[in-house]
Amino acid sequence: MKNVLLIAKYIFLLLLTGFLLAGVTACGKKRIAIPSRLIIKTSPENAKVYILGEEREKRLRVRPGVYILKFTCPGYKDAWVKAEIFRGKTTEVNFKMERETADVMITSVPAKAHFEFNGKKMGVTPIVLRNLPHGEYSGRLTLPGHAPQDAQWKVSSGTPLLVENRLTNNMGTLSLDSTPSGAQVFLNGKSVGTTPLRDELPAGEYSLALRKKNYADLNRQIVISRGKHLNMGSLNLEILRGSIAVDTIPTGGKLSMNGEEYGVAPYTFKDLLPGRYTIRVEKEGFDIGEYSVELSAGAKLNKMIRLESNRGGVDVITQPANLTIYLDGTMMGVTVPDPSDKRHSKLFSIRNLSAGTHTLMVYHKRGRPQKQQFRFVVQKGRIVRLTNVKVWVPNARITYNDSLPDQEGRILQTFPDGAIFFEPEPKVSTRIAKELIHKIEYLEDVK
Repeated sequence: MKNVLLIAKYIFLLLLTGFLLAGVTACGKKRIAIPSRLIIKTSPENAKVYILGEEREKRLRVRPGVYILKFTCPGYKDAWVKAEIFRGKTTEVNFKMERETADVMITSVPAKAHFEFNGKKMGVTPIVLRNLPHGEYSGRLTLPGHAPQDAQWKVSSGTPLLVENRLTNNMGTLSLDSTPSGAQVFLNGKSVGTTPLRDELPAGEYSLALRKKNYADLNRQIVISRGKHLNMGSLNLEILRGSIAVDTIPTGGKLSMNGEEYGVAPYTFKDLLPGRYTIRVEKEGFDIGEYSVELSAGAKLNKMIRLESNRGGVDVITQPANLTIYLDGTMMGVTVPDPSDKRHSKLFSIRNLSAGTHTLMVYHKRGRPQKQQFRFVVQKGRIVRLTNVKVWVPNARITYNDSLPDQEGRILQTFPDGAIFFEPEPKVSTRIAKELIHKIEYLEDVK
């Protein structure tokens, strides 16, 4: 019961305090106001804030209540935001503004001009660029036959914008022919027809090329001027020249072409026009050859010519050896004895003889006669063999026991009893007994 009385007493005191406070207010005393704050943050930061038509700071004290905030900034759309401010509270408003954009239509006269914007090919006019923010812009218009032109415009509101462009005609005329005609004409690497040619072209600098089979390319730099006619007349094309490289087996053949002498193989005939050429080859010991060659324009031919030898030779065996050999008056050498049969020489060979009749002469100072001649015929590629080449040459001197004079001749045979078969003269022979011979002196077997 005591506790209940204490609680009741406490409640009574509270009510009494409230009544007294209310009484003070009612008697004209002011209430104590608790401040409210408004903090505004915008993107972009330079956006302006208006409240009830008056530009305000972005950090301010305000009375509690509901406010309409207006945001403005160049290049952005105006916007309104409701903010409710509570008594004694700090309210923060964060607002991101939306950029203002506009659509822009680009047109040209004539239409279908190529339009390039920010480095990108956008297509042909008319063309619409969507949602461009505020700012200054430019693009490039190009159309064959017209001067390139820059289109420029400025977006300063959200109103759609029309940008009109009138292109300037930029055409000139080119005419040319070629000798011979029918050459393919290229401008900046693109084929535009064949000569004779007349064409209308945009003004500017061009790389001109004429190409025709069997002719050298002709290249020029030309300039087409607006409204002008460039007449280049007939341009002479130079036919392609070729070459013929000639070698011979064996090498060293003397060369002439179409009757004019040049050099010896290997040799290259250069700077030749297309056509038929006759090449003549001469080399000692070989048949003369003539060869016809057809050379096309610009061709580089290689021709190997195998020469046919027109030479022959002769093989000689002499009786006896040690005879000096002359051929057609020129000394060729001396025959040497055959070790297996000293009655005749080893084979003596002469080569590289021209076809035809030749004269062989053999000589020995003791020969009877000293000189002997032999005629023979050499055929191309054939070897003649002469085995009956003889000169009678004494090989011994006989001193007799009686009063007979000494004799020089040839000892053809010696018998077991000491007798000899002796030939004192050609084709005259006799047997001489040993007792008749005082001395036999063999003559030096020299030439």
